[in-house]
Amino acid sequence: MAAVIVWKFKELLEREGVTAYRLQTALGGKVGPQTVYRWARKAPDKLDLGVLRVVLEELSRLIGRSVRLEEVLELDYSHE
Repeated sequence: MAAVIVWKFKELLEREGVTAYRLQTALGGKVGPQTVYRWARKAPDKLDLGVLRVVLEELSRLIGRSVRLEEVLELDYSHE
């Protein structure tokens, strides 16, 4: 059974009304200067879980609720 990892970061930002600029600015240098912009355009080839944690913590602070990992990543088995 083959599965595909679906990257839903852009959709999460859009749903919550947060721009990549606003999130990257709020991070204040905690991650690379282009990280959020790249993630909003396409899924990363490699994902640093520490960076993902920092980004999701800041996004959670901005929107006033905890962001769950499944809001960003989905394992989709329908691509068989």
